Amino acid sequence: MPNQTTQSETQRDGAGSVLSELAVLVRDKDTRQYFGPCLLHEPVLRELVGRVNRLDLTAHVKAYRETAEPDVGGLEPARFLTTAEDIAVIPLVGTFTKRGSSLFDGPATVQARHVLRAAAGAARAIVLLIDSPGGTLPGIDDLARDVAAIAQVKSVTAYIEDAGASAAYWIASQCTRIVANPAGWVGAIGVFATLIDSSAAAEQSGHKVHVVRSAAAKGQAVEGVVIDDEALAEAQRIIDEVHGQFVAAVARGRGLAPAAVAELADGRIHSAAEALRLKLIDQIGGFDQLVDSLAADLRADRPAELKPKGEAMTTAQGQTTPTEEEEKKKKKEEEELAAQEEEEKKKKEEEELVAQEEEEKKKKKEEEQPTAQAATVGQLKAALPEASSDFVLSCAEQGLTIDQAQGMYTAQRDQADNQPRPAPGGPGLRDAARPGARPRGDAEYVEARSRADARENHEFCNQARALSQERHCTVNEAMSDLAASDPDLYRSYREQFRVSEAEATR
Repeated sequence: MPNQTTQSETQRDGAGSVLSELAVLVRDKDTRQYFGPCLLHEPVLRELVGRVNRLDLTAHVKAYRETAEPDVGGLEPARFLTTAEDIAVIPLVGTFTKRGSSLFDGPATVQARHVLRAAAGAARAIVLLIDSPGGTLPGIDDLARDVAAIAQVKSVTAYIEDAGASAAYWIASQCTRIVANPAGWVGAIGVFATLIDSSAAAEQSGHKVHVVRSAAAKGQAVEGVVIDDEALAEAQRIIDEVHGQFVAAVARGRGLAPAAVAELADGRIHSAAEALRLKLIDQIGGFDQLVDSLAADLRADRPAELKPKGEAMTTAQGQTTPTEEEEKKKKKEEEELAAQEEEEKKKKEEEELVAQEEEEKKKKKEEEQPTAQAATVGQLKAALPEASSDFVLSCAEQGLTIDQAQGMYTAQRDQADNQPRPAPGGPGLRDAARPGARPRGDAEYVEARSRADARENHEFCNQARALSQERHCTVNEAMSDLAASDPDLYRSYREQFRVSEAEATR
């Protein structure tokens, strides 16, 4: 029951008790919420004023009082939506007033504070679903301060669905973060009031209004009197002060410099994309995506299906007892999640096994590849026609491949090319620079070349090369094996070319 709900909240929340009692006493009598500075997008205000002007207010109030439910000060049971992960969703839709209004739909800030406190005690995170052009000033700062206080201890996200203007943005700016849908409009930071000078109308009707006052600032805007410069200046002072509070609250809530907010506070409303650029919001996206992302932070991969939580949310414990159907649903979701995790684990293990097998195949294939063969003297001569015989023989004795020999030859040649040029009359650049180079017509060169050819064509070298190809080993290794298996051939080779044992098999 409504009254029982209020009592339950009163017992656990002293501030809620004060709010409830005040609302019961003054709701129908509090007309101040319709007057004073306005925090509302102007086109909406014009529509509201037009709607009121078309009403028979006397008949409207009478009908409202006859059909209204028992007055609980605007504080209906603290109902809100919640997801399976205990994310509370509080709708703030329509024009804000302090205690609610029969003239137009919209949230009452007193009621919103009551619901917000109930959600803060029962939920793990809160989303304020805002679709509002703003409202009247009374109660806005109190609600904004409650939002800021709760945002210090848990996530409070404002989701602007189409409109978050003026007073609505004041409240949204105090949240942990602000998300707007792509078609949303945000901002309209500013305050205004209207003063109507009806003195001419009074005079035409034959009335002259006299104001008896104790001070010059009293009764300045009474109907029928002239709105002079002093009255306008006083109204401007009030507007400037409220505007300063608005700017300070936005700067504090959004973590921006007051000067930067003051520059943005020109009353204009911005598209979601422009608001994101101006840092008035943090993200553009859909409501479902927002709830899913919050749910992921609280419990991975849980669906964000909304379900109503009613009066049970306002019990002293702030909890509800799950039904049997809810327990079954929760168990099924946990089983599905466990099955999904197990499937992903198996898939990952299979992928790792396939990758391991591929690596082993690759390694085996590399091991089966034949080792690069050492080049023969003839192959080296053909590949290095300008190299000296000593250089060619040295490469053959080391068992180098053609690529290795060419690399060594190029390195030695580059090193020689970097040496200082010979003095005039000295040896030619080509003869002096090339590694191991000798003049082609030199008798010593011809003799060395002939000796190298004979050495290469000796039977010992021929058999060693054949053995190297047969066993897939280097020529040096083949020479060592051949020397052991045919010592006579080996001795003939050494004696003919006068090489030491170490040189013969190097």
